[in-house]
Amino acid sequence: METDLAKLISRKFLQRPDAKAQQSADGAWHPVREFNKATGKFDGPNIPWKMRDLRDHLEGTKTFGNYMVDQNGNVKLFVLDIDLEKTGTWCEWPDLTLDKYHTEDHTLNSERFKADTVIHQSSPREDWLDRRHPGRKWYKIQLREIADLLNRAIQKELGIQTAIAYTGSKGLHVYGFTGTCSASQARTGALLALEAAANLWPGENDIIPVRGKNFYKFTDQDPTSYFNNVSIEVFPKQDAVSHGGYGNLVRLPMGKNLKNPKDPCFFIDTSILRVSGAEIVPHPDPVSLLNGGS
Repeated sequence: METDLAKLISRKFLQRPDAKAQQSADGAWHPVREFNKATGKFDGPNIPWKMRDLRDHLEGTKTFGNYMVDQNGNVKLFVLDIDLEKTGTWCEWPDLTLDKYHTEDHTLNSERFKADTVIHQSSPREDWLDRRHPGRKWYKIQLREIADLLNRAIQKELGIQTAIAYTGSKGLHVYGFTGTCSASQARTGALLALEAAANLWPGENDIIPVRGKNFYKFTDQDPTSYFNNVSIEVFPKQDAVSHGGYGNLVRLPMGKNLKNPKDPCFFIDTSILRVSGAEIVPHPDPVSLLNGGS
């Protein structure tokens, strides 16, 4: 399966075959280049992608990232990177089965339920790394709900194949597979999907930039909603890269994130219902996921 998956990742993700990035043990990234005898450094020509690189990545022996934009300004996909914030809150829900939280026609009395919800100040990004932290269930719900919302918005607005991956650190990547197109077109599609996601959610909710033109948040910041602890980073960030330049990179799915190497990375199974803490579990067949629809 790894050989088939390596080929699919090459076909779906790699628009620029001449340059790749590798993650160091400290989590930092660097372009992979030949050794230069004149300087005594690895600053020679770029070393192109090989199929062995992708197999090493999937086996977890090396970790690679993808410079998304090629020298002609084209990409193969866009990425919506959902990350937990450094500061925020988590919610402790009351027992939903109690009669007082239901009306006579058995619908949820949301006002009473919301009033009894306990809100805890927190550090979501730090909490997430502690599997015993009581807020992890809430963060899972938020990550999964937003990822599913973006996933549906991409399919509805753009009609293209999608996938979602857990990054092994602090969030999820939602991929929109555009096929080869200009980076500016892909970015426009990503922003349209963000707007569509806000419109899909009941009530008033918009998407706004929060740091430059690459980071976004939903305007619904009610701590009992699903949006207050996360920001969404949009890739590609550039329409083009200069000659000899690289632009931004995105870590390839699966493999190992060396910032948090004990945490597995995987495509998630979106068929699992969002119950019991909105499970984030591996897709049983990532080859069929990338081969087929979303």
